[in-house]
Amino acid sequence: MIEGPTELRFESLAHVQAFMTEFRGRLTVEGPAMASLDLTRATVRQGLTLRGRYESKYGGANFDHATMLGPLDFHDADFDASRSRK
Repeated sequence: MIEGPTELRFESLAHVQAFMTEFRGRLTVEGPAMASLDLTRATVRQGLTLRGRYESKYGGANFDHATMLGPLDFHDADFDASRSRK
């Protein structure tokens, strides 16, 4: 369990794994390119903000069975939807 707001900011390609993590505050993940963001079975209580490009060739974003409470702000997020997975 992580109390308070959490800000993850990266300057280069990054992998973020938070399997079954409970974020009690807002979660912000920001960077020019994210290789993967795995929030499988995570709980985000105060909302989620994503900024940057999420590269599907590395895994992209995974929210399987996650609980998202609060506002979702993906305004400047690019999920690389035009590329197909192989």
